[in-house]
Order: sequence, then C-alpha cells, then structure tokens
Amino acid sequence: FFEPCPTAPPRGEWRRSLRGPLSVRVVAAEAPVPGELGLARPPHVSVEGDAGPAVAAPASMTLDATFAAPASTPLDAAVATPASTSLDAAALAVVDAILDRTDWPAALEAWAAFGNVASSELSAHVRATRHRSAAWAPSGISPPLRRALAQRLPDALRAEPERRKAAVEIQVTLHETGILVELVALKQSVDRDLPCPGMKRVESYTVARALRIQPGDVVLDPFCGKGSFLAEAALFWPGASFVGVDGDASQLAAAARNLAGANATLLSGSATALPFADGSVDAVLTCPPFDRQFAAADGLEALYAAAFGEMKRVLRPS
Repeated sequence: FFEPCPTAPPRGEWRRSLRGPLSVRVVAAEAPVPGELGLARPPHVSVEGDAGPAVAAPASMTLDATFAAPASTPLDAAVATPASTSLDAAALAVVDAILDRTDWPAALEAWAAFGNVASSELSAHVRATRHRSAAWAPSGISPPLRRALAQRLPDALRAEPERRKAAVEIQVTLHETGILVELVALKQSVDRDLPCPGMKRVESYTVARALRIQPGDVVLDPFCGKGSFLAEAALFWPGASFVGVDGDASQLAAAARNLAGANATLLSGSATALPFADGSVDAVLTCPPFDRQFAAADGLEALYAAAFGEMKRVLRPS
C-alpha cells in the first residue's frame, strides 16, 4: 500500500477491491486437460462459456474422437449429437483426472490447519466453474461435473447439496490449460460490519491469521476494547476459545454484542495484572492503546512494560 505495483487498483478503488467474500483456499490438485478432451469445437462454432462470453476455438483445433461422429456423417450432424451424452462423458473424464491427481488426506489436513474441525465424515458441497478461456471443455459442463464428482467423493467426505450446510466447500475451476481443485479453508463476508464497529474487519482478520490459531487454543486479548480482533478470529477459528480483558465497562458491553454466539469470555480487569495462571494461554491477539483515544495513566512506557511482562507470564512456553 505504500508503493503499489503498476497493476494495483487506483487508491480510490482499494476499498471496493476489499469488499465481497474474503476467502483463503487450499489447492488440492492441479490437473492437465484430459487427453480425450484436448480439443474444441470446429472453427465456425462458438463455445458459450459457463463463466463468460462466447469463445471461438482456434482454427487449428478439431473435434475429439469422443465427440466426433463417423467419417460418413456430415460435420454439422456431429456437432448436433445429443448434448447430454457428450456433457456426461466430458464430466466423467474431468472427474477421472481430478481423482487421479488429488491427495484428499493431504488436502483435508491443510484445510484443518486453518482451524477447521475435521471429523471421520465431513459434509462437502461441490462447485464447478468453466472459465471462458477453457475452450477445451464443452459449454454446460459445470452441472454434470458437479454431480459426477459429488457421487465419487472419497469416504471421508459426504456429498451435501446445500452449500450453507456443508462443512467443506470444493471448488473446481476449468481454465485454459487444465483443472484446478481447491478447498475453501476460510470464508467470511466483509460487506457487513460488526454490531459495534471497532478495528476494520480485514485488518482484524489479517492480524489474527498471523497467529496460526489451532483448535483448542486459548487466545487472549488483554486490551480487547470492543472485541474486534476476537470477534473476527472466532468466526474463522471456531474451534478455539477466546478471552477478552478490558477495564472499561462500555467497551466490554460493545464486545459482548460483537462476540454474541462465539466461544468467548469477557472479563473486567487490567492488562497489567491479568487474572490467569502462568503458562495458561496459547496466544495473545491485541492492539495496545497508542495514548491517543485512551490515555495511559503513567505513560506508554510504563504501561507497555507491565502489560507485556504479564503477557509473557501467562503465555504457554512454545
């Protein structure tokens, strides 16, 4: 943000570029174009993309044997063969390539490392997108591809037709040179603010992400204020426990609203005399006061010395 690269959006567009769903994805597999799909429609036929405008196939490409009619059949008749049969065959070829290249246990382990709770069987929702550059894939392949992959998921995953009910979201993207399979590890809408806004949500997520929070961790904010950091962390890493400490009753009341429904405890107290035993906290997530909005009675130097000494005391040795 201090020296944007040439391709960065103009300053006035930064806010707009950060809106919408904020997500982190784990790449489960990258596969090349399946051999039997490595060509497109004849030059005079436009392929209408599932995720964009029509794309014309290069003149050098010809029909694949999978979709071609016998030599005695006119070309137009070959293109007019039943669409469902062609789409189902193409979808199965893509699924075969995905299953051949995907290490599901490793992908799920990486997914769980983001604080997601893994179990013996996880509900999974499959999504598929054909990018307009994927001229090798027939138009309309996305629905049969979703169905075909959902039917052949590994034993650890159970297909869930409703996206909002699924524990795992699998995103398949067909692009110009192959197939990308991703698991959505973190997803959070940043269009809406917290009931009692404090720190910006994108900044709160970024700071919390640096902690590498694990399921079962106890995360402390000794200067919690309105609980912005803890609220964002609790949304992304619900398997952890969160504790906020602050000496201002109005700030704690706002934090209680922001953390409603989260696995969080709020305490009235001082960061310089934390009510916790030695080595009882796994991580500290906080934004100490800068002596601007809230003044430090004895100055920042004394406050920081006492508060950071307490943080060091209660942190569990790594």
